[in-house]
Amino acid sequence: MKNLIVILLLLLGLSPKAQQTELIENTWYLNELIVDGESCYPPSNEEIDSVTMKIYMEDNQYFFYSEVCSTLGGLLNWVTDSQFSFFDFAGGFDCQNPENQNFELLYAQFYGEGGSEGVPFDYVIDKSLENSLFLTVKNQYGDSAIYNNRNLSVQEIQNNKITIYPNPVVDKIVLSNFDSFENLKIEIFDLQGKLILKREENSGKREFDLSGLKSGVYIITVLNTANEKLISKKLIKK
Repeated sequence: MKNLIVILLLLLGLSPKAQQTELIENTWYLNELIVDGESCYPPSNEEIDSVTMKIYMEDNQYFFYSEVCSTLGGLLNWVTDSQFSFFDFAGGFDCQNPENQNFELLYAQFYGEGGSEGVPFDYVIDKSLENSLFLTVKNQYGDSAIYNNRNLSVQEIQNNKITIYPNPVVDKIVLSNFDSFENLKIEIFDLQGKLILKREENSGKREFDLSGLKSGVYIITVLNTANEKLISKKLIKK
């Protein structure tokens, strides 16, 4: 019962006020930028180690600060407990590497154009089963910036690209974006920790028929052939 309570607490989303507190208290590391449905990943080279974002308070005002090669930032306004906007936004372009220049421009446009005229950004913070936090910021065009509160390795970022959809699921679920792994093991548990389903799949896109699964909340876990956990997510079966 104790383990069940712990799992349920981890699955619960953070309240709006808690989200705002977490947003301010953490330094965020960019994992992925999604623009027009295309995923773009921050470069990792001699010029860029990581792309960070921080919201801080100074003289009773909140500021947004982020950096690729140069600083992007602005005076921040809380629209709601799950939205913020900019009073002002500015940034420079200091990258020398062409790949970095392209990414810096794309990132600046995400916030600069996406936040023009005080249009709010939506944000949500999710807690993983490993207790790390994921922040998703969405602009007015539906583009997204996804951050983690710790600096993930290249392999961990690759793991987080694995997609499970739809969720909630009615009959079939699809796993995709795991082409970098030769084989994967998929396990589905109920909230009491009982193994309900186990599969081993080759690379590519795979469908799973879950029509025989009872309605409820489950945990789906994806492992590699060394039994290392790649992802673990809540799965809702309608």
